[in-house]
Amino acid sequence: MRSFRAKGAVARSVTWPGEGLTGPVKQRGTALLFLLSVVVGGGGMIGQLLLLRELFVSFYGNEISMGVVLANWLLMEAAGALAAGRRADTLRRPLHLYLFLLILYAVFLPAALYCSRGAQYLFFGFLPGEAVGTAPIFLASLLLVAPPAFIHGALFPLSCRLLSPLLGERISTGKIYLYETMGTLTGGALFSLFLAGLYHSLGLALAISLLHLSGCFFLLSYFPREARLHFPLSSNKCRILQAAVLTTALLLLLFFTQAGNYLHIRSLERQWGDQEVVHYANSPYGKIVAVHSGGEYTFFYNGRPVITIPAPDKAIIGDYVHIAAAAHSRPRSVLLLAGGPGGFLDELLKHPVQEVTYVDLDPYLPAAVTRFATPLVEREFQDPRVAVKYLDGRLFLDRTEHRFDLMMLGFVTPETLQTNRFYTGEFFSLAGRRLDVGGILAFSAPGSPVLMSPEMLALNAVLYHTLRRHFANVHVIPGVRNIFLASAAPLDIDAAVLDKRLEARGLAGEFVAGNYLHYRLDEERARCLREKLTAREVRLNSDLNPAGFYYALRYWGEAFSPGTLTLLRALEWLKLQHFLLAVLALT
Repeated sequence: MRSFRAKGAVARSVTWPGEGLTGPVKQRGTALLFLLSVVVGGGGMIGQLLLLRELFVSFYGNEISMGVVLANWLLMEAAGALAAGRRADTLRRPLHLYLFLLILYAVFLPAALYCSRGAQYLFFGFLPGEAVGTAPIFLASLLLVAPPAFIHGALFPLSCRLLSPLLGERISTGKIYLYETMGTLTGGALFSLFLAGLYHSLGLALAISLLHLSGCFFLLSYFPREARLHFPLSSNKCRILQAAVLTTALLLLLFFTQAGNYLHIRSLERQWGDQEVVHYANSPYGKIVAVHSGGEYTFFYNGRPVITIPAPDKAIIGDYVHIAAAAHSRPRSVLLLAGGPGGFLDELLKHPVQEVTYVDLDPYLPAAVTRFATPLVEREFQDPRVAVKYLDGRLFLDRTEHRFDLMMLGFVTPETLQTNRFYTGEFFSLAGRRLDVGGILAFSAPGSPVLMSPEMLALNAVLYHTLRRHFANVHVIPGVRNIFLASAAPLDIDAAVLDKRLEARGLAGEFVAGNYLHYRLDEERARCLREKLTAREVRLNSDLNPAGFYYALRYWGEAFSPGTLTLLRALEWLKLQHFLLAVLALT
């Protein structure tokens, strides 16, 4: 029994829910609260993942934006736990607040998810696909994740307070934490393995809301019947609350089945502005959106434009593909990692290749492209020389025993940890073992035909130095995108040689020929770039020391967020000084 004195009233005794319960009644009440802890843990994890993925798309995400969103979620969740923890022991009716917060989470999670689509335009006027600095990401994500994260954090201390009369304060805290962790792990696994590709994000958020409201309904149903004396609500008030919760649940169910689809479509239209959204897919690896504008389909993967059909940028694609393919005298077997449909495969198939193996981690992306069949896509996927493998590129290389004459990476840069894995020393070593005699590895990186900025130079330098550790011959062709060619055999990158090979293959005048090749492959320009890359001191890129990812983030910061660049430079300096600071602190 605990006593409370209301302002201007006589002190009276209030029994906490659970005090005095014994036998099966106590066991059922305890089990129900534990089950709700599992639901809260799983709902918090899935809600966090849903918001993270939506904001990842809105803010052209990489690990910096992901870290900012996660930091805001954890900050607000900690604030909620702190606020509720300080008040839990003084609350006269903790069960009321617990039920109220469950209802609020059920409302605020889908609302935050709806607003997160197009957050970059809603808050700052940025266009879809436009890169955003860390300050706007921080402010927008803080406003969006604050309500659900704060509420979710407050539920934990209240759960502990409700169970403490039944189990004891220390036991209840440990067990609630255990059950909530079980729910968190289960929710994360279910989302990654099944739920992510099953339904759209708004529908999943509404399903989580239904689970929380169902928990409220069962709590309200249980306590008045089994422990009427210990529940500080009259039967009439309890029935009113039950009716309100049930009505809200039915409304959410309506949204989930009918209106939810409407809200989903409307939010996508608001997110992508004047562009018509013709396809949406939520895969285990990312979000795919196809928009239609001016007769063209553009496919966005996690907010980044990756494929345009039926008229891709053939000048950029053809320049890279034809130079790389012409660098080999007879590229019979070709491996393409990422970036296949929408131009790459089509240009490669113009060469006398016998087989092209296209490897992509996410099968949802090629499936989305084939939904809008164009002559270009049909040529690429119906050609008998093309074999498509849905697998991680490094895993494929590790498992295959095949040898390739030419190995190409699509237009990806190491600006995420996922893509950085294709530019590390470990990958270059593996690629070298899978190349046939005279085989060539080719990839491209951001460049400039006039002047390379310091961060762009550093990014290219880390790739160059890491590549040199694993290949005897490395050639870099300067341009808007620098082309890296590496082989164990000598490379004959001469304009006259490549022009002759292209002419023999019936590709004379196809993007790269004649005077253009002489300009593109000018030895003086290549020598100048090579000297700059050699002179630039950088760390080598490896799986456990992702220097390529670090320099890519610096290049990203230089282009879009000068404040982030300053912070990254400061962190690098602090890393060099941390030992001295630790010694000074100890002395």
